[in-house]
Amino acid sequence: MSNADEILKLKELLDSEIITKEEFEKKKKELLDIKVTIETPNQKVNNSKKGFLNKLGIENNITLTSKKNKGVKKKKTSPKAIILLLLILGFIIAVGSSTDKQYEKIKKEEQLFNQYSISYDNVKNVLQECGYANYEITRDTEMDNYWGEGTIAFQITYNGNNLSGITIKDGSIYNVFYVKNELYKGGQVLHKISEFF
Repeated sequence: MSNADEILKLKELLDSEIITKEEFEKKKKELLDIKVTIETPNQKVNNSKKGFLNKLGIENNITLTSKKNKGVKKKKTSPKAIILLLLILGFIIAVGSSTDKQYEKIKKEEQLFNQYSISYDNVKNVLQECGYANYEITRDTEMDNYWGEGTIAFQITYNGNNLSGITIKDGSIYNVFYVKNELYKGGQVLHKISEFF
């Protein structure tokens, strides 16, 4: 929109009594006074122009031209930069989502063991000693008492296989097993899960 068009719009606002005569004259004068091109951050601008630019939210480090000239020059954004930005954004979203799921899984497992007065950190350390990584633990009532009276069983899903488990008795880890092989018992690691895969 040219300065003349803006002045016409202001005149309509004045005629409709939306703005006052003083406001109209002030804006008209400001529009007619813009004849300067600001090209570099180092170029000095007089205070009235600078104040007007600040009111419009325009800083003096951009190229400003009147509508009589060709307009504002804009830098083109490289397609490579856009692709890189999208890849970074996608990575951040993926990592955030993965972290949220991992956090939810750990909280769920912590709550599961807290019900039986056993430390999840202790369970995690024993499973790590037995060679487990990226596993999921769920309650397995069908295996309760299988390893002895009063043992409470949990199923470990590891590498898509759910033949592993861990049992607790009297608030401590009784054993870790794979099928009928005990990997951990009596506070000692007897085997690593990698021996059976």
